[in-house]
Amino acid sequence: MTRETDFLALYQELGLAPGRCSVDEFKYAYRRRVARLHPDRHPGSTAGAERMQRLTVLYDAALDFHRRYGRLPGAEQAAPLRYVTSGGRPTPPPTTTKSPHTRLRWVLFVLLVLFVLGWALSDLSEPELPPVSEAPAVPVARPAPAIIPATVPVATHIVLGMVSADVRQLQGAPVVESAEHWDYGPSWIQFSKGKVDDWYSSPLHPLKVDSERPGANLAAGGLH
Repeated sequence: MTRETDFLALYQELGLAPGRCSVDEFKYAYRRRVARLHPDRHPGSTAGAERMQRLTVLYDAALDFHRRYGRLPGAEQAAPLRYVTSGGRPTPPPTTTKSPHTRLRWVLFVLLVLFVLGWALSDLSEPELPPVSEAPAVPVARPAPAIIPATVPVATHIVLGMVSADVRQLQGAPVVESAEHWDYGPSWIQFSKGKVDDWYSSPLHPLKVDSERPGANLAAGGLH
């Protein structure tokens, strides 16, 4: 044992017996010894400081030894467990490795469970339904052809008895309008109960009529 790792000197300094103290007792003894060697208790002396420094180096080495080997320096190492047969010969401890036969039994057991589950689920499947007979085809009624109403001829000229809406559609809006008289500049149209009763079509602003005045064509034809 070198001077740097003189653990016997460490135990003597701490007042402990090697291998007969726990880690907690070891640390407590170190703290108590450091408090006694502190320079504050020995002013003007360097011996206490040197002993405390040497003690700290050995203490750190002892803790490092404990971290490596799981015991303090000087403590006995725990002997490994031995199994002795009836003949007195030590045998190695039994291993917990499973044999191939055990693994094979587990595999067979799992396969059996899966087979039973698959068979049970197949019984719970929906029963087969009988085939559905095809229903006879139902004739589809065709819609009757749509009846298109005859086109009402659209008036192209203003005539007696025409309502004011049709007049407005043909001639447009008047310049001056009242319930019974519409003025289109020098031309005009007269209404009675909303229907054309009379008109005058000026050549300066002709109306969409057949003659200048109602019945003028008939009167002209009667003269011939």
